[in-house]
Amino acid sequence: MADNTIRMLSLDPDDCLQNLSMQALPAPPESLHMLEMTEQDGSGTLFLAIGLRNGVMLRTVLDPVVGTLTDTRTRFLGNKPVKLCPILTQKKSALMALSSRPWLSYPYQARAHLAPLSYDFSFSFSLLIYLQKI
Repeated sequence: MADNTIRMLSLDPDDCLQNLSMQALPAPPESLHMLEMTEQDGSGTLFLAIGLRNGVMLRTVLDPVVGTLTDTRTRFLGNKPVKLCPILTQKKSALMALSSRPWLSYPYQARAHLAPLSYDFSFSFSLLIYLQKI
């Protein structure tokens, strides 16, 4: 939005578009993605990842029942706007965050992790061709 906020709105027919929660952002958003990270036991947490134009990524827990946003984590990823791409790693949902360098957000041992990726030119070229085909 123009006011640098993220709003969760109700889709309940009796209370449609009622504001459920809001999060102020320190910079304009570049990309958003909702992602459920599940573990082997089937339990999962729903996250809202927000890539900002200033190179920061916010990850906040989203309650799927009441729509509240809690436990926001902030990480500076680089000096370019953050673009978010959903991917699968070992048959689990994960998220690639692309800025001046790529990062991978993935579940491991019931926690969400964020790690920088190292790659060579041939990998980045192959990834670029693959992403363009999607």
